[in-house]
Amino acid sequence: MREEMPIFSRLNEHSLLLQWKEKGNPIDLETLLFYKTKLQNKNTQSILEINNTYNSLLITYDCTIENIDSAFEAIAELIKDEEAPIQRSIRRFTLPVCYAAEFAMDQQEVSAYLKLPFEEVISLHSSFNYRIDFLGFLPGFPYLSGLPSELHMPRKKNPVQQVPQGAVGLAETQTGIYPQSSPGGWQIIGQTPVMIFDGQQQPPSPFLPGDEIRFQAIDEDQFMRLSEKVKSGMYTWQVETLSS
Repeated sequence: MREEMPIFSRLNEHSLLLQWKEKGNPIDLETLLFYKTKLQNKNTQSILEINNTYNSLLITYDCTIENIDSAFEAIAELIKDEEAPIQRSIRRFTLPVCYAAEFAMDQQEVSAYLKLPFEEVISLHSSFNYRIDFLGFLPGFPYLSGLPSELHMPRKKNPVQQVPQGAVGLAETQTGIYPQSSPGGWQIIGQTPVMIFDGQQQPPSPFLPGDEIRFQAIDEDQFMRLSEKVKSGMYTWQVETLSS
């Protein structure tokens, strides 16, 4: 395992932030998730939740951190521990997406920039497995890595005011899904009828960093039928466990 230690800082009276360097020899996501799992499994006292980005962990406690030095030392010791890696369960979700023109508001712009027929964009986008790096921007918004280079393109120069719930987009080297309607600047190529975030449920999102998503192309009729299933609570997630 890595010996490099993060920079510790106190974000507020309930939270600690651990940041690894971004350049030079940055931490990889698998190592970051390994540390996150260790903290979740072994240092659970008073920890409410742990959130990750590409190079940081935000640890939130359910009480005020009385002794900041002790909290830092406990986390540092756990990170330095060279015990065998903890096996994480990785799940792969198959998510239906309709790429028809009415759901792909940026279809023409995407094809023009990538110099690809939109049918090939669909074929490429639905042919790969994407890893969920972390959730953010909006509650439950999954940042997905693994986008083929043929689909890399910049965000819009001018974000739009209203991106619909379930919209699937491209931005730089990633693809992502809008969990609710929102302003946004990703290039929209489709929409899923599945609700990927529900604040009334626990947990509100089925996804965890490290899980995978594969997109399955559907037509407009399938979109409408699945939308009805989602509304009636009859939709069943398509998910498989890859390792445990």
